[in-house]
Amino acid sequence: MNAQLNNLDNTLFYAGDMKDILNREFIEKHGTPDVIITDPPRAGMHTDVIDTILFASPQRIVYVSCNPATQARDLQ
Repeated sequence: MNAQLNNLDNTLFYAGDMKDILNREFIEKHGTPDVIITDPPRAGMHTDVIDTILFASPQRIVYVSCNPATQARDLQ
């Protein structure tokens, strides 16, 4: 909806649990994402998600966090 309101016609958005959506099969099928926006739970990112993000190597990662300690851990 926001993409339409802002006339963005060259983008694709996928919303959901990154552990279920972003995997190597997704990347092989759709290509490497330019940007990944993630808002992990308080416990932090699942290690499989971290590994997949590192594998994808996007141009930009937007990490929204309510817990600086887990954010620091995830970014190491």
